[in-house]
Amino acid sequence: MFLSSFKKNILGIFIFFTLSTTNSFATIVSQGDYMQDDESSLDWLKVTKTKGKSYNEILYMLATGGSLEGWRLATRSEFATLVSNWLGFTPPSSYNANSNLAALGGLINLLGKTGTEFAPLGGSVAGDMMRGYVHDNGGFVRAVHIAAYANSGKYYEKTEWKNSNTRFFTIGALLVKDSVVTTAVSEPASLGLIGLGLIGIAAFSRRRRLS
Repeated sequence: MFLSSFKKNILGIFIFFTLSTTNSFATIVSQGDYMQDDESSLDWLKVTKTKGKSYNEILYMLATGGSLEGWRLATRSEFATLVSNWLGFTPPSSYNANSNLAALGGLINLLGKTGTEFAPLGGSVAGDMMRGYVHDNGGFVRAVHIAAYANSGKYYEKTEWKNSNTRFFTIGALLVKDSVVTTAVSEPASLGLIGLGLIGIAAFSRRRRLS
C-alpha cells in the first residue's frame, strides 16, 4: 500500500514538472553579444557590432584573420526565416505598419537597434528600427529593414543602391554562424530518471522492512 501510494505521488510530481518545463525555453534567446535561434540552428551577431561600418569594411572583418572570422553575411532567406520563427507566421517581403508586426520590437532588442524612425501612418509616433546588410548573389549591396512602433511594425527587404565603401550609421550587418550543438539530458528526461531512482529506493527500503 505504501509503495503504491509513493509511486502515485512520484508519478504526479513527474507529470507536473514535465508539463511545466517542456515549453519553458524560448526558441530565440540572447547569449550576450549574439542571439541563438534553436529552430534554425544559427547564431546571430548583434548588428550594433558592425553598425556604421561600410560594406567593404565588413567583408574585410569577415575574411581570414579578420576580427569577425568565422561569421558570414546572412542571406535574405535566412533573415526571413528568423522573422518567421519570431512572429510565428511568414510576413510578405513588404509589410508596412501592420499591427501583427508590433512583436518585432523584441527581435530588434535582441539584434540591436540601429536607428529611430516614425511610423508611416501617423508620423508623430517614433519607433525603433534595425537595418542590416545581407548576402546577395547579384553583387548588389543589399540590406533588410524591420521597425516596431507602439502598436504596429514594419518588415521589408530594401535594396541599398549605395557605394560599398560608404559608411551609413543606421546600417550594420546581419552576420550568422552555425550554432554549437551540445548534447545534454533534457530536463523532463532527467526528472524521469530521478523519479525512477526514488521509486527504486522506496522499493528497496520496503523489501528490507518486510524481510
